Amino acid sequence: MEKTLDTLDLTDASWNLLIHSYGPGEDENDPSVSKITDVDFGEQKLGKWKDIAATEDQLNELGVTDMLYVSGVGEYTTTFTLPEDWSDTTGAYLDVTYGKDQIGEITINGTALDANNASDRVDLGGYLVSGENTLTIKLSTTLYARMYAANSGYEGRDFGMVPDLCSQRIQRHSMMVY
Repeated sequence: MEKTLDTLDLTDASWNLLIHSYGPGEDENDPSVSKITDVDFGEQKLGKWKDIAATEDQLNELGVTDMLYVSGVGEYTTTFTLPEDWSDTTGAYLDVTYGKDQIGEITINGTALDANNASDRVDLGGYLVSGENTLTIKLSTTLYARMYAANSGYEGRDFGMVPDLCSQRIQRHSMMVY
């Protein structure tokens, strides 16, 4: 990659997806207690959680019958390689496009960067290195999907001003050199 406006598209990269699923605790009537279950879905392409081909064991572990009913935090991790002549003075922006969920944290090579949900762009600045780089993005969803699992009467309804309640996905990533 030269120091021109080249773009590295990470959309079709293989991402490891670890979901920290939030569900009811032992006392389902106590909304102040959640059970958090971690399930590693291995390599995935970017997309909606409801489209993940989860096994029956994974669904049982999550306590749901369908991925449509999973809420929580998705931890997406990928690696990519930059050329040997990459310099720490070369800058790059990460453009992240996602649904109505929130980016909670972006980590590059072990360094946590500020995630600003008012912008789809993060300055990776001097955090990239020549060779292999590891990028992790944590995406937080609402609890609507899990509420559907417990209250089937709500399924398919739109709540308030959020018709596409919870997209649970990262749609596109690209890194642009500046």
